[in-house]
Amino acid sequence: VSFTAASASSTTGSLTLVSNAPNSPLSVMLSGTGVSPVLQLSASPAALSFGSVTIGSSGTQTVTLTNAGNSAVSLSQISVAGTGFSYSGLALPITLSAGQSTSFNVIFAPAMSGSLTGTATGVSNATNSPTTISLAGSGAALATHSVNLSWSAGTSSAVGSYVYRGTQAGGAYTRLNSSLVTSMSYSDANVLSGQTYYYVATDVDSSGLESSYSSEAFATIP
Repeated sequence: VSFTAASASSTTGSLTLVSNAPNSPLSVMLSGTGVSPVLQLSASPAALSFGSVTIGSSGTQTVTLTNAGNSAVSLSQISVAGTGFSYSGLALPITLSAGQSTSFNVIFAPAMSGSLTGTATGVSNATNSPTTISLAGSGAALATHSVNLSWSAGTSSAVGSYVYRGTQAGGAYTRLNSSLVTSMSYSDANVLSGQTYYYVATDVDSSGLESSYSSEAFATIP
């Protein structure tokens, strides 16, 4: 016995079985209720906040789309608006049956500093289409650090100095400057956050004779 609803209402009927049995005809009462189709697509979460992301890097978060109605929903398009925002991970078009879910990734890769906003929009045949997710994040400038060194010549005959750097106390060291430093100061801009560096210097006289290492100095980069 099948029931195909013609309208959103309750209806009754009967099934009659005729046979040579003494209780023929046998009747079976039938009833059913037609329910209107509900095409509803929900997004979780409805808003994404990426916080602060360093320029040149990216952050990724996932959005789940669920068919919250009782009929199939066809998702035909996802578009992302806003500087630095994009999406990946979902091939379209796709059809979701009642209760079925799918997901996609939203990527935030800022190319400028400051607060940025955007939207991810899903277009479908659901009654609440388009489904919109709010996006927010801020671009943070890449922190740059340098170590500024200064020293005094060990001898009056020194015409310049070489600067050496290592990553462990006591060496080994690598020379940083290819030509003599004559100002008795040096700025090392090629440093990484979270690393500790150890420095020594040497005196060089006019004949090119280089002294032994100076006392060691160190700097920890925040």
